[in-house]
Order: sequence, then structure tokens, then C-alpha cells
Amino acid sequence: MFDDEYYMREAIKIAKQGIGLNEFPFGCCLVTKDHVIKTANTCYSKKNALLHAEINAINEMIELEGRETLEDACLYATTEPCVMCMGGINWARIKRLVYGSSIMDSAAIGFHEIALDSNQIVSKFPYELDIKSGVLKEECDALYDEWIAKNKVLYRLMKRNVKTKINLKK
Repeated sequence: MFDDEYYMREAIKIAKQGIGLNEFPFGCCLVTKDHVIKTANTCYSKKNALLHAEINAINEMIELEGRETLEDACLYATTEPCVMCMGGINWARIKRLVYGSSIMDSAAIGFHEIALDSNQIVSKFPYELDIKSGVLKEECDALYDEWIAKNKVLYRLMKRNVKTKINLKK
């Protein structure tokens, strides 16, 4: 049912569209047996820090399918989901997560991430979540470069405001 590289490429395409609309470089594709939802981050355009690509996709899929949980779903994210998005994955009971770049990759370039990887978070989940990391990682990492090239001033301001205490070796 799931073709990891195909759906990750779809997530990358939607992230590129978001970058073109001055959004942050994150995209995802949420797949169930009946539907495919592709969403980008919309935090900047909607002035709402909670509108990450994963949250947008989960909300859209729940509304489309008319149910509160998505046990048969697989979420493809260009970057490992943050703590908030992992909470959304938990509440929606998504069974599979596939991502490209790691949360530490995102933090290293200056995004304000809580330095917890998905395995640390999932260890506390009340159910099992299958995680596959590093799918099309180079292409996902390239989204950061594309975003930085388009947003040089914002990137410099963002880098200046990031705590430099993150230990990237953990």
C-alpha cells in the first residue's frame, strides 16, 4: 500500500510549493487506504505557530474521512516531526511515520526545535508506532538550502535568536 519514496517525493514537492509561498521548508503527505493529503507548513502565512504541515494534514484527513483516529495511516514528513506534531500523531493513532531529515538537522540550521527525537517521544506512546528515518534525506536536506537562499535576511535573524546550547551529538 505504501511506496515510501513516492510519497516522500510528494511531501518534498509540497514543501517546495510552500517555500515558493514564503513558508518554512516543511511538507508532509498523509496516506490512508482511501485518501492522500499533501500539506505544507502554513505558520507564516496564517500567523499561527501551530500550523505545521503534519498538524494541517491530520486535521484535513480527519475532516475528510469523518473520523477522529487514523489507525491505518502513514505520515510522510520531510523533517522528523517536532514534539507538538508527535503529540498529534499520538492522538490520531497514526501507525506509521516515515521522515527524511532529522529534528537535529532542523535545529542545527537554526529552527527553534525542542531537542527530542521521535524515538524518545514514541517510547512514551500508549501504542506502537513504526518509524522509518532517512528516506530521501539528501533531497529533504536540500529544502533547507532552498529556503535559506530565498530567505537570507530571515535566516540570519533566526540564527541569531537560537540557543546555541543544543548538543547535536546526543
